Amino acid sequence: MASLSVESVDGVRTGSLLTACVAEHGSVTHPWFGSELLLAGPEAARNLADAIHFLCALHGRHPGVIDLAAARTVDPDARAWLNAAAGAAAQERNLLTRLAVAAGPIPSTPGGGGSEAAIQAQRSALATLAQSDRKGTALGAALAFASDWA
Repeated sequence: MASLSVESVDGVRTGSLLTACVAEHGSVTHPWFGSELLLAGPEAARNLADAIHFLCALHGRHPGVIDLAAARTVDPDARAWLNAAAGAAAQERNLLTRLAVAAGPIPSTPGGGGSEAAIQAQRSALATLAQSDRKGTALGAALAFASDWA
């Protein structure tokens, strides 16, 4: 995945640009979310259960991206936002966990082992960004996550 720069251009606020970037390139634009394999057909329930369980594996554990970034951010205003966002993320994790329980056990899906390895690698990459000491990286990871989650 390529990184996209979000800068202030012609007086446009960075937050507006981030929101526009997420709308154009975020998770919701992935073709899977509108796929017939997920929405209809004999395997739709199984595919949805897979998606729920992998979202839970990626974002359903504590500490998450926002929690990790809150521990690294020293700016008081940013830290205040991160602490509030961490509380909201905890509520979302709770709902995601309840959804995973309602979906039932993880279906035995061909290629599931490789998918689990990919999810663990993705989780590790997100944690690395959220724990970065490089100025703005942890906060940026949390902002991007929170924007995309919505």
